[in-house]
Amino acid sequence: IGAGPAGLAVAARLQAAGVPFVVLEQSGRVGSSWRQRYDRLHLHTHGSVSALPFWPFPSSFPEYVSARDLADYYEGYAAAMFGDRLRLNTSVASVRREADAAWLVEASDGRQWRAAAVVICTGQEGTPHVPSFDDQAEYTGTLLHSSSYTNGSAFRNKRALVVGFGNSGAEIALDLWENGAEVTLAVRSPVQILPRWKSGLDTTRSLTPLRSHRDPTEIPHRDPTEISPRSHRDPDQVGGSGNHPTYHPTYLSTYLPTHLLTYLPTYLPT
Repeated sequence: IGAGPAGLAVAARLQAAGVPFVVLEQSGRVGSSWRQRYDRLHLHTHGSVSALPFWPFPSSFPEYVSARDLADYYEGYAAAMFGDRLRLNTSVASVRREADAAWLVEASDGRQWRAAAVVICTGQEGTPHVPSFDDQAEYTGTLLHSSSYTNGSAFRNKRALVVGFGNSGAEIALDLWENGAEVTLAVRSPVQILPRWKSGLDTTRSLTPLRSHRDPTEIPHRDPTEISPRSHRDPDQVGGSGNHPTYHPTYLSTYLPTHLLTYLPTYLPT
């Protein structure tokens, strides 16, 4: 269920193993969620570790792929690998276990599928979390969530506060700055900021020896004193200690560190 990167990768592996399957996707086009993001969005991981099974990125792609190129890649991947097993415009209404231990999957239009196994690949960020604030009704400026952001052209010569310094927050802050806005960042907890390239080497590859075979998500939370010498300088200049209770995974940027420490605005730890 779901034709995003996880669903496509699982389907490709099932096909290689000779396991019959069908992929159910609620939208009318593979990669549609990537086409709805802000203009500047690029992957924050190197292309060499971001492609799906059996199908590397085209040589024409940059090392850090744009959202639109990625959406086209996903769409082409699905069509070439298992297009006849893809069901678009199919919203799953229920999944339940039958008496014979099989799963019954029913779509909102009444269509049904029986399967020995169901893989949920719907992702975890399909519904934006839009917080509310005290006295929000009294604010007369523009207030929008990153899911509604397109580009910074409308904010030229305006002051902008970006709350959060995850991948979206960091890139949107830079986009606003590049479009002439006066940007301030509100950052709750430390974030390691590393360059995408250092001494001609891609940072993703230089961190390969640190990867954990048991838990590949461990790297972003490693001690900065262990990571930073491989890719940057003093850990305090790239986010400091990772012992904060809400510490955020590493952020990679082509040139954000320089701009952040000089031109880009103000950190406001909260």
